[in-house]
Amino acid sequence: MIEYAGFKVAMENTIDKAKNSFNI
Repeated sequence: MIEYAGFKVAMENTIDKAKNSFNI
């Protein structure tokens, strides 16, 4: 479960970065 939590956080960070990059 710890590995899954880390993966979830990494995915959320990636999504946030993607949203920021598409904010024009």
